[in-house]
Amino acid sequence: MDHKKIFFISSESNLKEIRFFDGYAFSNVDLIVGNKGFSDFCKDGKQLNGYEDGNYVLFEQLSDTLYKLSRDYHGYYPLFYYKSEDYWCISNSIIYIAECLKSKDIAFSYDESNIEIWKSELALALQLSSHNTFIREIKVLPVNRDIIIFKSTDENKIALNKRGKNELIEDNYDDALRECLKIWGSRYLTILSNENIALHQDLTGGLDSRSIFSFIVKDMGLIADSLKTGRLKINSEPAKTKDFEIAQRLLNLFDIDVNSRINKKYMVDKVSSEEAYATWKYFNVGRYSPIIFPIYNFNPSVIELGGEGGEDNRNFYGKQPDGSFEEFHTYINKYKHYFSTEERYAQWLGQVKESLSVLKEDSELDPSILHYKEFRSNAHTSKNPKSRFKFGVLGSKYFDSISQLSSVEKTKTGQVLYDLIYSNCNRLLYIPFDEEKKGMNDENISKLTSIDNSFSLRSGKIYSDNHQSTSEYLVDIPVGSDLASNPLQILSDKAFKSLETNKDSIEYFFGKSYVDKYYKKFQEIDFDKQKGNLHTKGVFLHALILIDTISETQSGKK
Repeated sequence: MDHKKIFFISSESNLKEIRFFDGYAFSNVDLIVGNKGFSDFCKDGKQLNGYEDGNYVLFEQLSDTLYKLSRDYHGYYPLFYYKSEDYWCISNSIIYIAECLKSKDIAFSYDESNIEIWKSELALALQLSSHNTFIREIKVLPVNRDIIIFKSTDENKIALNKRGKNELIEDNYDDALRECLKIWGSRYLTILSNENIALHQDLTGGLDSRSIFSFIVKDMGLIADSLKTGRLKINSEPAKTKDFEIAQRLLNLFDIDVNSRINKKYMVDKVSSEEAYATWKYFNVGRYSPIIFPIYNFNPSVIELGGEGGEDNRNFYGKQPDGSFEEFHTYINKYKHYFSTEERYAQWLGQVKESLSVLKEDSELDPSILHYKEFRSNAHTSKNPKSRFKFGVLGSKYFDSISQLSSVEKTKTGQVLYDLIYSNCNRLLYIPFDEEKKGMNDENISKLTSIDNSFSLRSGKIYSDNHQSTSEYLVDIPVGSDLASNPLQILSDKAFKSLETNKDSIEYFFGKSYVDKYYKKFQEIDFDKQKGNLHTKGVFLHALILIDTISETQSGKK
């Protein structure tokens, strides 16, 4: 799996392969990496049981004329599509589709409302906010849909097919919690018992990462060899003083060093500034606005685990000073002032509502949670979708099963995570959190679920190959020849150039006042002191590169 490869399939593709797999997944306790790994997995007589935990797309031939594209359970692998009567294409890059359409002289148009919203710095709009993109004809595949391809002599078209409804792994809360503990405990064993794999585990002062950390320290015998051989590193950022202090206290319980050195055997290769910028551009422009550059090549020998996905089942948007949350339809009105016209806001709002109607088909969760899970969680967890070997444990189908079987109150109060920690390693609950409100109250303590965790864990098999087989479905990212010290320098140079040369487009799409506002933002940021990534501060840079991308693909009308 190469970080420079874009997945692309179109009505012109030969579709020779019976099946093709790009990405990585856990199937039960077996770990699959890349198409070669998937091929070996199938040769062992095994098969994926529906939508698995990971970050992948699976292409399968169902019959002589019928093919299917499906992906991981959560939808971390992004998929976009374009279709007309004459041509269709599917990719994990909006930008690549746009460039492809331009090269074929296929006209497309720009969605003004979905361009203007990218100037927002509020959380809901830091990523895609609906199944629409900045190009009207390019859509996002909803997580609850597969793509069906009909290809024959007389017919060549695609259609969206509704996924089968997710069947609960267990039918009651206690059993679902036990199964989650067992399956992820075994998956940790698969990773830590393999001498060819290292594990980077994030730890902060919060609740989410602590719940994942509890799997490691449930049985210290599990990690003793990993620590000794330099295959396990517990990451915590010293700059985040409170988080770092609490992480150290947690690790001191088990005599584990924070940020210990990893064995050089598992070090990964850094990418050049040009590659890092190109990877960010093709996978994140028009998808996710915080600037997060990939630093290393994808390495099947280094797995990352963290607390992402923990907010999938609790409210995130519209929090009030008293701890309550606004209704989603009220909260979303906060975005109205970002639009220069009533018409654009109405169009954007209509697209958000249309997407919510798709999401509500199979779920009774609060709209704000549904929206978060579909858009922010997917993009935020998969910041570098082809560069990092990372699993969202709390976004897995096993954790989702617990949440679906718990009460609404349990998910809101964090009871599910307290139960997980309590069952794995209750000592972790005695160290305070970074915020007092994250700690258990008397009611949480009284409702702790005690699970018989005497079950045995079993290690799975790892199917992987460092040298992935090539496929016509994967194409190289075009890498520029900018010789710069870091990708942020390339980005800032290109963004400033966009500001100078695309003033008319900026005024048209973002409003006249934003030209001056962006000049001011350039003056406020000391790029020399940045580490290389920009989160909320990077929104305006993303907007300028988006405008520059539009100017480069002006085959459509404004």
